[in-house]
Amino acid sequence: MTGIGWLEYSVETVTYVTRLSEKRDIVLADGSVVAMNTATRM
Repeated sequence: MTGIGWLEYSVETVTYVTRLSEKRDIVLADGSVVAMNTATRM
């Protein structure tokens, strides 16, 4: 028996930005932390 299926996965896109002289810690969905330095975009 052979099966064919589709898995549709949609993820929200989020952009984080820090301004000049700003530092920020971002906690991601998996619990990891990203330390953003000044004038950063991710």
